[in-house]
Amino acid sequence: MLGFFFANIHTEEPTNIHNIYIYIYKKIVIEINPFLLGTMAGGAADCQFWERNLGIQCRLHELREKERISVAAASKLLCNTMYSYRGYGLSMGTMVAGWDKSGPQLYYVDNDATRLHAIKGK
Repeated sequence: MLGFFFANIHTEEPTNIHNIYIYIYKKIVIEINPFLLGTMAGGAADCQFWERNLGIQCRLHELREKERISVAAASKLLCNTMYSYRGYGLSMGTMVAGWDKSGPQLYYVDNDATRLHAIKGK
């Protein structure tokens, strides 16, 4: 069970096709595992693929170490993966949010392997 509640967050993005406005609904929150979520910004396919890949890596960590991965370690795995694919034209920015032994954590990771930790209250 998630350590916090979330809803399927959708955005409305107007698209003009022959003067007809069509609203596209996108799911922008992806469940990585029951304790980690990732947001989508950039290419939807890139975000979905790499966050699904992160979920697999997190599960493998659980099986090897017999304990849940921390949010910091999960974001570091994603950052290292992005570092490996720098210059390949990926378009991804994600906020990795979750709950671990340290409490709630939030990290930003993008396709340039930038990794930032959000500090509560700042």
